[in-house]
Amino acid sequence: MNFPFIEHTTVSIELSEKYIHWVEIKKAFGKIFLTNYGRFDHNGSIESIQSGLVELKESVKADVFKVCFSTFEILKEVKSIDIPYFEEEGELENWISGIIADLEQEYGEGVTIIHDLIEMDDDIKRFIVQVVDNVKVSEFEGLLSSCDLSPSWVYTGVTEAGYSSIFDANFLEKPVSVLTVRPDKSYLNIYENGLLRNIYAIEVPPNTDVEYVVYQASSILQSESVQYEDLTNQLDLLVSGTGVTKTVEQESFIKVHTPLKGTKPEKGLDSQYSTVAGVTVKSFFPGLDAFDFITNHTKYGALQQYDKKEFTKTSVLLFSPLVFILLLSFGYRSYIEYQLQETNQIMDQIGDKLELVSDKKEKVSQDFEEFLLVKDLVSKRQNSARIFEFINKTLSSSIHLQELSYSSLADSKLIVEIKAHATTDRALSNYMSSIERGKGVVKTELLNTEKTDISVPGSTTEVRTDFQLRIHLNLNDE
Repeated sequence: MNFPFIEHTTVSIELSEKYIHWVEIKKAFGKIFLTNYGRFDHNGSIESIQSGLVELKESVKADVFKVCFSTFEILKEVKSIDIPYFEEEGELENWISGIIADLEQEYGEGVTIIHDLIEMDDDIKRFIVQVVDNVKVSEFEGLLSSCDLSPSWVYTGVTEAGYSSIFDANFLEKPVSVLTVRPDKSYLNIYENGLLRNIYAIEVPPNTDVEYVVYQASSILQSESVQYEDLTNQLDLLVSGTGVTKTVEQESFIKVHTPLKGTKPEKGLDSQYSTVAGVTVKSFFPGLDAFDFITNHTKYGALQQYDKKEFTKTSVLLFSPLVFILLLSFGYRSYIEYQLQETNQIMDQIGDKLELVSDKKEKVSQDFEEFLLVKDLVSKRQNSARIFEFINKTLSSSIHLQELSYSSLADSKLIVEIKAHATTDRALSNYMSSIERGKGVVKTELLNTEKTDISVPGSTTEVRTDFQLRIHLNLNDE
């Protein structure tokens, strides 16, 4: 049983030519737990597939869950293209629009085209695009809904197999490739740091064994490995798919893929569950890539149905505790009312005394506020006296004070601003030197100076220097 809004369960279904693979995975507190999984055979008919889906639903342990569906059957084409270098802004968007327009012209209106941009580094970028058949998507959505399994996600399964290993530290430490073996066309995906970097489609002739597909993938990896400078050997190749066995491990870099390794249970699953486990992980972390082909009305209906079940379950779980809480509240209220009656009686007896205490408290508060005002006034007058004393000591007959102002900062620090004029530049320089040598002076700033011509009766014109000076004082340093 899931705890609503804390634990979330996804049941993922992968439909292939002969099998229905499924997994039930729970996510709680940021961790993934494999709850159940299985495989059902089918003969390709609607009745056979529906029978398997009904049996699958009966095997699910959770009573509230979301459904994720994956099938290669909806896929028409997948492409991976290295993006050429563009200098002008907007050229990349035009290039992408051109490719999509070509695909739309090739496949017509009954398709959905989704692309993703992959940034390898500053120079290498890739454009990966998938084209799916809208009619088949709707048919499969209807098939699932007929079994009360409305999907919230629809994937092709092309890019997702590797995502089932993102909880495996080895998968995240270096670039890794995952090969998904299928009867007619297999797919080789390259991942780095758990994210998709490239994809190759490998055509598989009829009656071809797995070893041939692995050989083709190894040949591709020889050129792909060159792109990774820090890689000393060839990329690891993890092989997945129904029927894949240890016999494919002909080279040290080739291993059978183990999906969900690093989760609960620690041993992981058989490689035939790589894709269905990967789409489940992607449903929990949809930002892994851009490819989701669910139609809007199906997704909206599935989410409404899920939220309704979640709310109903929450209501059932909370009913008994709420009844208990209400009874407890009623008893507590009765107890509180009795205590309030006793308290009111006591308050009536001591009410007069409390009023007297309140009056005294108010008088003390007023006296304290008056004390603070007097203290502040005394502090300001004391600062003023010390500042005037300091300025008076530094003045000379060549300096004529015009304005004096100051502002108080924290920790007995002051900023004093002086407007005055000096008879000569040397007099101003000597005055500033005298200020800087004064006790408690932290810094002096000459804000501005201005030359002024002064006409002196009976004499020639004199030039004086008007200036504005800022002094930073620390009275604690005096």
